[in-house]
Amino acid sequence: MSHLLRTSRLFAWLFLTGLSLATIVASGFYLYLRPGLPPVEQLLDIKLQTPLRVYSADDKLIAEFGEKRRAPVTIEQIPTIQLHAFMAAEDARFYEHFGVDFKG
Repeated sequence: MSHLLRTSRLFAWLFLTGLSLATIVASGFYLYLRPGLPPVEQLLDIKLQTPLRVYSADDKLIAEFGEKRRAPVTIEQIPTIQLHAFMAAEDARFYEHFGVDFKG
């Protein structure tokens, strides 16, 4: 057998072994995390905890009662500077990689 054929076969076996190990590890992570994950239906049906709002007869807000004051907003309603601040805090090299920052 030639040296090139032996080397090719070795790399093929190493690749298949690595792929098998990666599949086993990914399956293990999934099976480990699965019991704690919420069902998809629960993730799609979001109920924000909004405060109780009391209005006057002429439709003016008098008071709000509740611990959490959450209101859904669209991405267009968030100021650009705030989006850049989030990206800088989470991933300083956000625009320099394809989605996975191996250096980071």
